[in-house]
Amino acid sequence: MIAQNTSYTINQWCAFWGATRYEFLMQVRRWALWIGFFCVAALTFLAILGTKTWTDDSHRPSVVSAFAAVASLVMFFLPIAVGFLTTDRLTRDRKTRVEETLNTLPASSGARLLGKYIGVVGAALLPMLIAYAAGVAYLLAVRGRDTLSFPLAVGPFLAIIVPGVLFVAAFSLICPLVIWGPLYQFLFLGYWFWGNLIYLPRLPTLNGTLLTADGDYAAVAFFGSDSSVITHATAAQAIASIALLLGLSALILLAGWSYQRWRLARA
Repeated sequence: MIAQNTSYTINQWCAFWGATRYEFLMQVRRWALWIGFFCVAALTFLAILGTKTWTDDSHRPSVVSAFAAVASLVMFFLPIAVGFLTTDRLTRDRKTRVEETLNTLPASSGARLLGKYIGVVGAALLPMLIAYAAGVAYLLAVRGRDTLSFPLAVGPFLAIIVPGVLFVAAFSLICPLVIWGPLYQFLFLGYWFWGNLIYLPRLPTLNGTLLTADGDYAAVAFFGSDSSVITHATAAQAIASIALLLGLSALILLAGWSYQRWRLARA
């Protein structure tokens, strides 16, 4: 019994690690990933080069607040690239009939799904980390700040960028299993603008709520950054927002795993 349990655990770990490694390498080798991310990043940064984020040091008395502003800027449009480039990662396995081969292996579909998800997230975070680091380096150069401040940029990256990417990647990985890919991309684009970028008092929107995925609550509460929608936020609200995003990510992954098992049972 112990030997069987050990063998099962090893199979699950191998499936998880293999899926993670394969998906990460598959994504980072795609030219579309780098072209898409850096075109969006370049346009975003060029649009705000003359704003106070870069030029007015008194506008952001804390260097960490300035780093949080850069992280918020990264979360402005780059998550759209995450959503678009993740849409086909599971449906592609079905179309190429790789899914049928994988289902014959002893490892569970849950381990492979989780591995694919972690690989997708890692591949998405890599260009975002590079764009963020470039923005932070430019900010320090423009303001004449000591480069020893650079490690302080880790906190805003983890609190503002990572939860939103985990949220977007989870839904963009699972939803195309039941929604036509191009339709999902259209709906996701509309959601991102409606739920995270646009705020009109007379228009119902998720923007400004705990479900805002662009990290505004963390930016305001933890780092004292500015937000056009959230004027004040407590640490408890920021933690609740992050927990809600991570919880929903886990739920949609669980739903996707259940759906895959249901399809396999019907096959």
